[in-house]
Amino acid sequence: MELQDLINQLLFDDPMDIKEFLHIDDFLKRNEGLSDEKVISMVKSNNNKPETDPNEGELLEIISKREALEYLDDLVVFSEHSLNISSDSTELNLLKKLRH
Repeated sequence: MELQDLINQLLFDDPMDIKEFLHIDDFLKRNEGLSDEKVISMVKSNNNKPETDPNEGELLEIISKREALEYLDDLVVFSEHSLNISSDSTELNLLKKLRH
């Protein structure tokens, strides 16, 4: 029961039953894999979900080359003058080379 409770806490849409987990080899032999219908169903259900990065709150917008270079300039200045981060000269040189 304790293991099943832990499995149920995972963020899965269709968590595996503990008996199935413990006897997975027997289960796979008995079922001889997934049917075509089951595979198609699984793919279709995954296609209905929007593909977003959980760390992203919104979609990324495309920026121009000019904006990217301005951001890179800001990053170089930040790296040169920030006391809170430790950056070595090779990293700074790389940023400058990328800028040019």
